[in-house]
Amino acid sequence: MSDEATVTTDADVVDEAVTPASDADLPAGYVRNEDGSITAHLVYPVADGPREVVLKRLNGRAMVDVMNAKADGDRVKRMVLGSVGMVGPKGEAFFNALDAWDVVLLGEACAGFLPSGRTTGR
Repeated sequence: MSDEATVTTDADVVDEAVTPASDADLPAGYVRNEDGSITAHLVYPVADGPREVVLKRLNGRAMVDVMNAKADGDRVKRMVLGSVGMVGPKGEAFFNALDAWDVVLLGEACAGFLPSGRTTGR
């Protein structure tokens, strides 16, 4: 038996759970950028707002906000706002003005940054 420690690097690990969603999983009009972010073209842009937003991977703080949300709608809202980096009144106003179609598409795109949840067997 060797006394040498084995070091495992990211390159040694192949796991579907850490493989990001493919471009084929993105909604129409959404483009994955070289840095892994997603440029999302809004179907129904907010008046006096952006026609597109860039969704970035969620950081720890945003993920805690998502996990602490009490209902699915709140989780989607926190996931989208955390991903686009909008906080406070500006973020609230932007999200509240979004068309439902865009809310669903943005939520689906953001969810693609996350691994699948655990299977409960139910």
